[in-house]
Formats: sequence, structure tokens, C-alpha cells
Amino acid sequence: MSGVTPNPFTQMKLKHICCITVLATLATTAYTNAQDLSAKYLGIDPGSSVKGTFDGTNFRFIQSGLVQFEGFEAFCVEPTQGISINEVIDYDIAFTYSSPEATESIAKLVGNFYSSGQTASEAAATQWAIWEVVIDGSGGSLFSGSAQVDNTAIGHLANSYLGQLPTLPAADVEFLTNPKRQDMVRLVPEPASASLFALASLLLFRRRR
Repeated sequence: MSGVTPNPFTQMKLKHICCITVLATLATTAYTNAQDLSAKYLGIDPGSSVKGTFDGTNFRFIQSGLVQFEGFEAFCVEPTQGISINEVIDYDIAFTYSSPEATESIAKLVGNFYSSGQTASEAAATQWAIWEVVIDGSGGSLFSGSAQVDNTAIGHLANSYLGQLPTLPAADVEFLTNPKRQDMVRLVPEPASASLFALASLLLFRRRR
């Protein structure tokens, strides 16, 4: 029987390449399918204390702005639940929130914040604009309805963001949800862990060879 004799060195190289491809694929799949996250809450920075209400009646001062966790930052999308400093919260990850319209509006407000100066006033105004979308809808105003703030500069800034919603670009966001704690929205993190894992696997195979 005639034929070409396989080159053992070439076969070994192909096996290495196949293994690296499989490991890289598994790493990427592991990141994509991860649906839970444990996060330690640190506080709000930047932000401001804003007098407002979530029921249209009971006004109080509420610290409002960019929520800091250990390793990332976010905005709150569900303000009526509790959260405590240094508390570790188990979150599920989702890519939609309440409705497609609300999801898109929140993504636009988050994107608008990161294209701004990211000052304390801008962070607080973004936070209240997000709460307005969640509680009263995208077409509302923070001077009426259930979600309201005092007639202040932050309130006017938040209303200006709401008025710009049709023209704002949407950021790539994901939602962190917990049935007993405040839900959050954050920018989707880069899948750096998958890339690093694939690179480490490649270096390991080269070293063995």
C-alpha cells in the first residue's frame, strides 16, 4: 500500500495548536456563561446628597451618584432595597432590565455619563435620571410623578439628560440583580480574563515543547 508517511513533528505541532484552540474557546465560553458575581459595596463617589422621593410624597436627602464596588463601579437601578457599606452581595448578571425601552434608556444615560466630565453633579443627575426611567418611564420629569427631586440644579441637569434620550448613543451595559438588594447597572467589562488564560496556555505549551 503506497502513501506519504506522516511527519511526527508536524503531528505534534498540530496537536498543540488544537489544544490551545480548545482551551482558548473554553476560556471565552466560561466568561460568556458566567451568570453570578459576588461584589463588596464600598460607597458612592462621585456623588451628592439630593433631596428627593420615590413615592411622590416623602422627601428626604439621598446620597446619589456613582456606586463603588471593590473592582468596579455602577449605577443603582432599584433604589427601594437596602445596601450596606462593606456588604458582599451575590448578584445575577442580565442584559435587559424591566423592558426593552427601559434597558435602552438606561444604557444611553450610562453612556452619556462616561462621555461627560464625570463630576459629582453629573453623577447625581445621571443617577436620578436612571431612577426616573425605572420608576416613572422614559418620558417623565423629575419635578412630577413618583420619582421627584427638589427644583435644584441637579434636577434640571437630570431632566436635560432625559430630554436628550432620543439622540444619545447607548453604552454596552449589563445589569446586576439581587431580589433583596439594590440592583445595579455597569459597563460590560472587557473579557480580559479569557485572553490572559489563553495566553498562559499558549506559553505553557511552548515551554513543554
